[in-house]
Amino acid sequence: MKQNLTALERDVRGALIAPVAFLVMLALGLASVAGICALVLAVAMFVTAFAGYCPVYDLLKIDRTRSAAA
Repeated sequence: MKQNLTALERDVRGALIAPVAFLVMLALGLASVAGICALVLAVAMFVTAFAGYCPVYDLLKIDRTRSAAA
């Protein structure tokens, strides 16, 4: 799997979006649909930040690392 996220995107996903989504999940409760969606978002952001790969970017043919290096 080729990385397609820049270091900044990885940092924002891992250090900002994932924790905020997790806190939203805690506030809403895991028993609610919105809480479950927030948890799924938090996990997805953490995993993509860790891997440096976003499958949605791959589907849309976006490679941020190539444009950052140019």
